Amino acid sequence: AFYGVYLSSCFIYMVYHAMFDIKNAVKRVAINETIVGVCMLTAPLIASSLAFLTDNNFQRSYSIILIIFISGILIQFKVAKSYNTKKGFH
Repeated sequence: AFYGVYLSSCFIYMVYHAMFDIKNAVKRVAINETIVGVCMLTAPLIASSLAFLTDNNFQRSYSIILIIFISGILIQFKVAKSYNTKKGFH
């Protein structure tokens, strides 16, 4: 449930910021939709490969997913912080 909430809020956040600048909105929305499409196609393959590599051990596979999830959040914070300092926001 938490993962679904995270993904939906991440999607809304990405679309909002893609459309924030009117001049670059079309290009940014196209990039956003490309990323969503690629993730939709590759996620099942990655999940099935992960299940195969961990011998369907749910604890190991969920631990790996949790590490990836937390890494993604930390990367988002780092990118947002560097972007905000470049733009003069604190």
